[in-house]
Amino acid sequence: MPAPRDVRASLDAAQSRRRWRARRMQALRGWEARREARARAIEEAADRAEATRASNAPRSARRPARRWSRQLCLHEWLVSLPASMAHRWKVAPRPVGPRCVLVSRRAHHVDLYDMRDRHLGTFRARLPERTVLDVVLCAEGADRNDAEGSEGPRAWLCDVLCWHGRVLLDCTASLRHFWLESRMEECRLDADATRALDVPSRPCDQHDVAELRLATLPWTHADVLGVQTALERAQDGLVFVHVESRYEPGMRTPLVLRWKDEGCSPYAKDTDANGMDADACVVVLRVDERGNVRADGTKTNVLAVVDEPSKWCPGRMREEAMDEGERRGTSMRNKAKEALVRFVVHELVWKEGQVVQAKLEPIEKAGKGRKRADDMTKVIFQYNLRHDPITRHQLLEASAQVEVEEEWSEDEMCMEPENSLDGKSDTSQSSPGDSTSDATLGREGTHVPGALYSP
Repeated sequence: MPAPRDVRASLDAAQSRRRWRARRMQALRGWEARREARARAIEEAADRAEATRASNAPRSARRPARRWSRQLCLHEWLVSLPASMAHRWKVAPRPVGPRCVLVSRRAHHVDLYDMRDRHLGTFRARLPERTVLDVVLCAEGADRNDAEGSEGPRAWLCDVLCWHGRVLLDCTASLRHFWLESRMEECRLDADATRALDVPSRPCDQHDVAELRLATLPWTHADVLGVQTALERAQDGLVFVHVESRYEPGMRTPLVLRWKDEGCSPYAKDTDANGMDADACVVVLRVDERGNVRADGTKTNVLAVVDEPSKWCPGRMREEAMDEGERRGTSMRNKAKEALVRFVVHELVWKEGQVVQAKLEPIEKAGKGRKRADDMTKVIFQYNLRHDPITRHQLLEASAQVEVEEEWSEDEMCMEPENSLDGKSDTSQSSPGDSTSDATLGREGTHVPGALYSP
């Protein structure tokens, strides 16, 4: 049995060793914290130096920011019913929500950008990388077609610009819609197979990122049944697209049209932020420093001329800037400036999509968040919506019209054409206005899409 003095000495030695280990661990933790703080300070200093160099660099050497809003195709408004709607056009109900660009830079992760180039967030979605889609974003609970147990936002896929690196801008609308539906069906089948095999998720999918539910917009031919079905499901009006239209990024095309009324859209009539009377037609137009009022996309059609243009566009007149530049011996760098102003339309006379006479009253300047003015078709549509709108009955009548082919008599069918060689008609010569050949028309004048091709 050891002596009590030896036991006490061994206990003191063990306690001292524990204290030494605790002090050593504390010193190591403090040293690691100081090292991390120094590394963080070095990184912040490097970032500040890089930002300073970038701000001091010449404007030509700066890297321009990617503006995804310029990749979207802009639509016009339905001010007159198009011909052969049932055979040449497709229709879909538009959901309530902002129009966005969906960009998939890496697999299963997508970014959303609105029309103002603002990043709305990163979400999880089963899409291949290098994919760009035209979508309408619906917040949680905003879509009345959602089930009760559904959670998270939903993106309605309207069109496809690029799929897994394959650019589809030059393809027709029929091909793009078919491509999008078939590829999304493949993605759903892959997801179901992955869940059935219980395959673990990728490490990058374990982060706290919300899941984005994807659904393709139900495009149908604009016949009576298609228009009636779209009207029943419409939440913010209808969208019409020509079956042979190409996707024009950043351009406003008359081959994509929108229509809405108070029965299928809660936002049929535009009002200001203060809740101005909906009966007054309020539009946003461009006012230059000379006082000329124009719509978006027009350079020659002047709607009106406002008094005191300096009140709405405080920029200097072009002549004053030129005189000052000549006095200083320098070139004129101040170009004609424009401002966005809200107007009340009291009277409007239009013909063939162009305004002939307009009586406008300026109210106030548009908000800073407004980047573009209203186009001519929207001005006409908003004015007609309060005076002589295109009703649902007129849409159904236009969709019921059948494309009638010219009937040939037996004598005309037996006659030989004038421009023929050896009794054979020259089919290569066709009228310049006939954009559709007999090979693309089926029975009863129905349109048969052409063969699939890769751009």
